[in-house]
Amino acid sequence: MLRWRMACDSSVGSVGFRLDNVNLEIPAVAPTITSTPVTAAFLTQMYTYTVTATGAPAPTFAHTGGTLPAGITFNAGTATFSGTPTATGTFANIEVTATNASGSDVQTFTITVSPSAPEISVDDPGSTTINSGHNFVIYGLFTGTNVIGGTFTINNLGNVDLTISAIASANLVNNTVTITPAQTLPWDIAASGSLDFDFEITVTAVGAFSGRLNIANNDSDENPFFFTWSGTMAATGAPEIAVHTQTGANIPNNGQVNYPNAGTLNFTRTFDIRNEGGAMLTLSGGPVAISNLVNCTVMVTQPANSTLAAAFGDPEIEPFSLSISPVAAGAFSFTVTIGNDDADENPFVFRFNGHTAAFPPAPSKKKKDSGCSTDSSSGMSWMLLAGLAAAMAVAVRTRRQNA
Repeated sequence: MLRWRMACDSSVGSVGFRLDNVNLEIPAVAPTITSTPVTAAFLTQMYTYTVTATGAPAPTFAHTGGTLPAGITFNAGTATFSGTPTATGTFANIEVTATNASGSDVQTFTITVSPSAPEISVDDPGSTTINSGHNFVIYGLFTGTNVIGGTFTINNLGNVDLTISAIASANLVNNTVTITPAQTLPWDIAASGSLDFDFEITVTAVGAFSGRLNIANNDSDENPFFFTWSGTMAATGAPEIAVHTQTGANIPNNGQVNYPNAGTLNFTRTFDIRNEGGAMLTLSGGPVAISNLVNCTVMVTQPANSTLAAAFGDPEIEPFSLSISPVAAGAFSFTVTIGNDDADENPFVFRFNGHTAAFPPAPSKKKKDSGCSTDSSSGMSWMLLAGLAAAMAVAVRTRRQNA
């Protein structure tokens, strides 16, 4: 309650107010725990979880249930679970209670203590994460342009230091490798940290080449982390066309694409034209033309560019799309032709085959009756029988009268 007293000063003609006494009443509110528990802990690593809650007056906190992992304790004054776990395991039904004069709130959670460990992860020069054992297929190399490489990144996804003790090539066939670490090995990469290294391949002669890179480290199940590569060195640069589906499947020249489509609705499929050669690939004509259509219509969205630069490790790609409309249920097909200047695949041709499933017929609507058939032929049969019965009855009466 607030009480104000008014005071007048007649000499100056002013009026003032004075706060006499204050009695503010704050409503009591039961606690609600608002924090999210930290459920993962690791050996030799500090664990911390501070509990927070709303409520008036401010609540107090207590650990009221469940066995804490060895090395972790609860501080009621700061409402904090903390410590360095000394044993692994799963500790369920840990309970913390927030209490004030108006009530209480309880939070129950589990702490799982795992061994501390590093976890290696590697990103390629395109910033794509690769798995150990990944193979890079290298396109487009020819005499005079025979060096390819880029910057790889080693990441530590674990919670303790990842140690890289060596990075070395192996199983080299027809190529040499240059590796430039960012700093002198061994490396210690902290948890959530990363380091880069540069990697170059020099092909030494025309023909197939391959190799492997080993990254020795202290990850428990990926030591060494490794990747491989393979390719072919050509004597001269030449374009090399390839066509892939959007899922990455290679379509051979004069090959088939089979698609089971349900119903006759329009659908779209996208394909990639790739240049896997060491010289520019030039598309000609449409360049994508459709012919020999059976039970369908097709609209083409042409590639945006008619030239694809020479591959230099990765192929150059131009997509095109086909909007396909089956005419009726059943099989449909068409031929796709792509004009280009590949020496032995001009034109590039493949056949698209599909099949639609007919929709089931709508159920017929029959009139409800007392059980008699409404079929017209059945009705005619009953009418004919009724007429024959009437004629027989007249004939019998006539014989009786004549008798």
